[in-house]
Amino acid sequence: MKTTFLVVLGLVWPHLRLHALFLRAAYWLALVGTYLNWAVTLAAAAWGAGGTTMPLAAGDHLGTPDQELTLLIGLRALNVAMFASCFLVLWGLRARPPWSSNAIHSKGGRVRTRLVRFRTYVMHGVA
Repeated sequence: MKTTFLVVLGLVWPHLRLHALFLRAAYWLALVGTYLNWAVTLAAAAWGAGGTTMPLAAGDHLGTPDQELTLLIGLRALNVAMFASCFLVLWGLRARPPWSSNAIHSKGGRVRTRLVRFRTYVMHGVA
């Protein structure tokens, strides 16, 4: 499931409108989150643990309290990383505000977007 997420993230990545720092943060948060997911589930399987943190996956298998705490911390860290990455990606996909440089003002003071740029994009695929 995380591989699908990374593929979709790669497809939308060129369309993100974020500062370079936020792009870097989204990239590393997504990467760390997916690897943490893999590492935590692998550790739970190796230890035969996870009954308290992943009851559907682990069933009745319980590890030592230290193992369960380690899994809980890992799951919470990957949750924070993935939510933050998804938030940054969704924020980067937001629409342009009407007051951006791609807008012109009409005589009445209302803002209307340039249709020429839109037509060029639709007809030729050029932004």
